[in-house]
Amino acid sequence: MIRNILSMYREAYAGLPRNAWLLSLVHFVNRSGSMVLFFLSLYLTRKLGFTMAQAGPDR
Repeated sequence: MIRNILSMYREAYAGLPRNAWLLSLVHFVNRSGSMVLFFLSLYLTRKLGFTMAQAGPDR
């Protein structure tokens, strides 16, 4: 069952050029880094006692 799904996935996306895969990998890493900011701000405010202004972005 799972092997069938994986083979269908490979067949569907095997024709994409290398640049498309690289772009999607870079986008994934960028989004993952953005997600960390939320949890970092929770840690800074709740565990380390920072204020919201200190934990937030400097804009």
